[in-house]
Amino acid sequence: MKRALLCVGVLLLALLACGAFAEESIPPVTLPEVMAVPGGQDNNEELFDAYVAGLFSLRRDGAKVPRSVGDRLTGRDAIYYGLLKACIQDVAAGRRTSTTFEVTAEQLGVQGQRWTAEDLGVAAVVANGAITSEAMQALSKLLICDVDYMLDVLLADLPYDLYWYDKTVGTSYGGMSFGAISQGGVYALYVSNTSNLHFSFTVHADYAAGTYVTDPARVQTANAAVERAHVIVSAHAAEGDFDKLDSYRREICQLTSYNSAAAKINGMYGDPWQIVYVFDGDPATTVVCEGYSKAFQYLCDLSTFREKVTSYVVTGNMTTASTSGLHMWNIVTMPDGNNYVADVTNCDAGTIGAPDLLFLAGYSNNIAGVGYAIRCGSHTVTYEYSQDAKLMFTSAELAIASARYEPPAVIPDLASLTTLTLPSALVTLEASALEGVAVQRIVLPEGLTSIESRAFAACPNLVYINLPAGLETIAPDAFADCSARRIYVECAGDTAENGIFAENARLYPIP
Repeated sequence: MKRALLCVGVLLLALLACGAFAEESIPPVTLPEVMAVPGGQDNNEELFDAYVAGLFSLRRDGAKVPRSVGDRLTGRDAIYYGLLKACIQDVAAGRRTSTTFEVTAEQLGVQGQRWTAEDLGVAAVVANGAITSEAMQALSKLLICDVDYMLDVLLADLPYDLYWYDKTVGTSYGGMSFGAISQGGVYALYVSNTSNLHFSFTVHADYAAGTYVTDPARVQTANAAVERAHVIVSAHAAEGDFDKLDSYRREICQLTSYNSAAAKINGMYGDPWQIVYVFDGDPATTVVCEGYSKAFQYLCDLSTFREKVTSYVVTGNMTTASTSGLHMWNIVTMPDGNNYVADVTNCDAGTIGAPDLLFLAGYSNNIAGVGYAIRCGSHTVTYEYSQDAKLMFTSAELAIASARYEPPAVIPDLASLTTLTLPSALVTLEASALEGVAVQRIVLPEGLTSIESRAFAACPNLVYINLPAGLETIAPDAFADCSARRIYVECAGDTAENGIFAENARLYPIP
């Protein structure tokens, strides 16, 4: 039985707000320590949604459209985003090992500023010789970004760069000090010039030389995997947009396989190795749907398309007749302006959508405001967006086309194809005779009368074949599991009437 592969995950962000102190005659005051856990600690599904909320955003082309969620931020939030993003990218590239990042009052543009009780909307800045907790909280809210949301945005925009980050532990922040000074008898708060707000991102054990220090050797392992991803993009750079995307599907499914055991373990989401496992060249390192979707997104983000093509990752629930659970997949906007489902996980061998039934697929039944159902052979697969996905992306970005994407017909140049010509005396092509052969074109002899089961099955590169006039029988599964989305067939006589095209939707007869 084919399986639908689902991922379950959990995210626990430990956010610690640390001290702020008064100066001179005003005794120091420290904000109480707080713990923020997005989605609630007791509900694993909510924790999962909080982590995967927009892990990847649209890859945008053109100056007028934002390329990331972070590009939509304004004001002080944009400052935080830019500073933290630069530090995170330095860690990812091995240019720094410390994952404690500092933000100064000067960088925030508040050095030398003063805030009175009226400015902060509180009754008093100082009472009984001490800074009031209300004033401290008001100024902290004014100066410090919404850390929960900022982390969500960084996770959405930097899927690779945060591979070292242990999302299940989270980020501590604090350290900024406030002082109070009397101006004509009116107290005002200010940010101490000697204090900086720090963010300490916990390093996953696999990359750690310390809690907030990366191990450069581990960083190099990940960087080597990324280099392999660049090699894949370069190898397919000359292909058309559809062929390029389809090549990425095939490459990912050849590079990795599904880790069924890991998917059953609570907390699998947040494993920073997921994208590395796809490209590390080690068949023993397998992934869950997070790895498939991140890998596809990463290759798309590295690519230059001929026309406007974008991809982003969404999360939610996937349901088949036999199973249901949390899942992660891609939405791809093609040059025709429509969005399509790219569930690379469920295009892998042995899955419900193999090899490409759930790649650039459209819905068979749209569930308004919720998701959609897709016919997959004799099965129906239902996708339902998570609440975070619906908040992160617009309804237009989540809307799916009502039919599968069909690329424009482009008959290949025969002279450019690697070709296998079969012997002229061949009468019967036996079962599995050419299964897995890595050629692009196969030339069949005129005297061939019979093609048996799986004769051309799983040929990874086959895009062109001829059917001779004397062909009498051909097995319905002769082209099963071939990788190409379209295989062009040159027909002679009445061979097109034998039902092979009805049996195999990937075959396209050439008039």
